[in-house]
Amino acid sequence: MSRIETKTSSGYALWIECDAQGFHRLDCEWHSRGKRFIELPRFYRTERGAKQGAALITGERLTWGLSAEAKPGGCA
Repeated sequence: MSRIETKTSSGYALWIECDAQGFHRLDCEWHSRGKRFIELPRFYRTERGAKQGAALITGERLTWGLSAEAKPGGCA
């Protein structure tokens, strides 16, 4: 499963994971009162769509990068 990650200007982590069916799951971290963004997780058909969705939800420009645990090869 491939995974890319980013952080918002407030320091909240977001990531996109690609599953075996080819869907891209946009998700975020938890905190003591639940998810940082109540709209997540969401599924998208493309990585680009997931990135655009993240930008719309957060309201800011995000810089994405591969996670340390990402497997090479991209989406199946």
